[in-house]
Order: sequence, then structure tokens, then C-alpha cells
Amino acid sequence: MLFRSENYEVTINESGSVEIQAANYYYNFGTVWIGNYKGANFTLRNNSKIPWYINSIYVNGNGFWQDNNCPNFLLKGHACKIRVTFAPQWVGFYNGVLKINLTGGQDINVWLKGRGVWKKY
Repeated sequence: MLFRSENYEVTINESGSVEIQAANYYYNFGTVWIGNYKGANFTLRNNSKIPWYINSIYVNGNGFWQDNNCPNFLLKGHACKIRVTFAPQWVGFYNGVLKINLTGGQDINVWLKGRGVWKKY
């Protein structure tokens, strides 16, 4: 199997208001052959002055999955890793979202897309 991985950082900064909003990011896995996969590593870093409670981390969308080493509480100045993998099962375009739900902080959405293609020999 072909495997490529890229690394990205998503930073939690201190919110200046009581209203919670979502931060939106975008990641395109590009073209991946059917039967292969591609991964992307995201670092979630807390640059605020207080710890954040991580309610959940999950992926919605066919062909995408995630694993992570994030604790329930992400202390100030600390970071954790989230790995998202794209493995298309059929030819076509795929869309998904990595959702990071936080208490007291800004929820994070990483909108995902990729394309599955047959390998040319």
C-alpha cells in the first residue's frame, strides 16, 4: 500500500467573548488510488491561559477515519496529535469533516475532501 502523511497544526487561542463559534479549516487529500490510503497528522495545541475540556473528536464521512492521543483536558501550553486517514473504497469524490468539540472554547471543524481513482498500470 502507498502511504503518505502530512503534518499540520491547529491552535486553540483564548477566546475574548462568551459566545462560542466554530473555527473552520480545510484539508484536501487529493487523489488516492482505490485500495490505498493517505494520512494527515494534525497537532492540536492550547495556547490559551486556561485548560480546555475536549468533549469529543470524531470524523463524519465515508472513507475517512481518525485516531488521536488527546486527553479529556488539554492543559495550557500542551498539545496532542490527531491522525486522519483517507482510504477511498470506490471511484469518486469524498467529503467529510473532522469535528473537535470543546467546552469553554471554540469548536473546531476541519472540512475534508479527497478523490478515489483506479490505479493506471
